[in-house]
Amino acid sequence: DEDIDIPMKILITGGNGRLGKLLKEEFLEAGYTVHTPTRLEVDWSSAVESNKAIERKGYGLIIGCAAYTDVQKAETDKAKCHTDTYATALNTARAAKLHNVPFVYISSDYVIPIIRGEGGGVYAQAKYRAECAVIREGGRIVRVAFTTEEQVRNWSFVNAYSKSNRWWVDEAVKPLMESIKDSTLPQVHEIGPEIPVTPCDLLEKRFPDHPALLNKVSRPEQMKELVGYAAPSDSTFFNYRNGTKNLRWSRLT
Repeated sequence: DEDIDIPMKILITGGNGRLGKLLKEEFLEAGYTVHTPTRLEVDWSSAVESNKAIERKGYGLIIGCAAYTDVQKAETDKAKCHTDTYATALNTARAAKLHNVPFVYISSDYVIPIIRGEGGGVYAQAKYRAECAVIREGGRIVRVAFTTEEQVRNWSFVNAYSKSNRWWVDEAVKPLMESIKDSTLPQVHEIGPEIPVTPCDLLEKRFPDHPALLNKVSRPEQMKELVGYAAPSDSTFFNYRNGTKNLRWSRLT
């Protein structure tokens, strides 16, 4: 009889959020076994609960999607953003390391301005701290540039100057899954669409009547005045020079 390959057993933290659900569907369709416990079942910000959830469960991979998601609300909800993003990533990474399970943390391009020394909001700061914690514990990072309908719902203006290289979340899932599966990639890996767009372009694609389109911010100074910091004017993952695509951020990690 031929040997039968048993699909890898995967755990996704935050697997009931928008990105987690889509990732789960992709991995299930590919034949993997996927577990996505709810917040009520596991508090990933707790070291004790993280250990109990992973110990002797036979996971072959843990994917960290659990994080605070409301970028704007984070500015006034700092403690919860810190707990849901940084503490969750830290304790999951430690538990994964303790039980010798590979851990891939899903981060955001929001951290790029911080890495460049240009500042960032509470959400970005929490994500960056989470990245640092995961790296210290030996986990991998996949930074992905995406946005969701929930995120754009409360937008009051759009950035018309920055080439943000951002997908809608459903467009990001397949390339994200491939990056997660590829253990040969560097410890910090960035993915984003190859054709840069502005947030203005992104919104016009699906919500052409969105009121934020009436307030187009065209200069970095305007954005800084509105939110206290400005994304870099060339905030793209890929740098197009002489027709050659090169990873821009690898030198920073």
